[in-house]
Amino acid sequence: MPERVRILSDLHYLDGDSRLRDLRQLEPLLGDVDHLVLNGDSLDTQRTSNGDGEAAILHAWFESRVKQVTFLTGNHDPVISDTHELDLCGGAVWLFHGDVLYDGIAPWSSIGRRLTREVRQARVRAGLGRDAKFDELIRIHRSVCRTIHVEYDVTRKDLPYRAWRFFRSLFPPNQLLTMLYVWSMMPRHALAFASRHRPAAKVVVTGHCHAPSIRHEGGRWAINTGSFCRPRGTWCVDVVANELEVREVISPGPDPLFRVGPQRLRIQLA
Repeated sequence: MPERVRILSDLHYLDGDSRLRDLRQLEPLLGDVDHLVLNGDSLDTQRTSNGDGEAAILHAWFESRVKQVTFLTGNHDPVISDTHELDLCGGAVWLFHGDVLYDGIAPWSSIGRRLTREVRQARVRAGLGRDAKFDELIRIHRSVCRTIHVEYDVTRKDLPYRAWRFFRSLFPPNQLLTMLYVWSMMPRHALAFASRHRPAAKVVVTGHCHAPSIRHEGGRWAINTGSFCRPRGTWCVDVVANELEVREVISPGPDPLFRVGPQRLRIQLA
């Protein structure tokens, strides 16, 4: 049987806003998987006092259930591994978390302007111009991500605190407008970025903006797998031999388990 690679992102495990409360909820998504790729923000290592210990638990849990597991870093877990990108199918598929597309890392956040300033200053210090390579850019982003301080307690799950977090994301109003802009434009930004850094890639897969989407343009596909956080949904991407498939992930209802749902896209890579 050909190897099945399954890509998920933005688990945000232990975050009060994540629908993933127990790792066992994911077991139906792992049964037929040979290689699992977690494309960033699996865990919030920035804002937990025991980030290293929680990351070790996460590694051990997945590695006990799937033959091969690859953790890619995200802006919330910049030190969960040393791997920031992954090529599949001889470079036809390129994965990275997605925050490197924006100087502000998360430009819709309350600290987006500060992060933009820090990223640009770090690039100037490193002598990086517009022709900077991906590994140079991601190194800057991950170094800045490691300095981000606590904005809120992600572990709190009580409704009043979650409501406060939600309304905090709406003010000032430009934060909401920026989020809507990124939701709509990130697929185009990912395609433009891939044309510079991976011109041979047919498909670029990201997460980060918590909005699942598919865009086809100029013979390339941009796929965003969404997030396990509210309010938008999450998708998974499967690569088997030279075929790529995008499917919805059905969120828990009365049944607490996540399951593979309807197909959104199937393409041949060869």
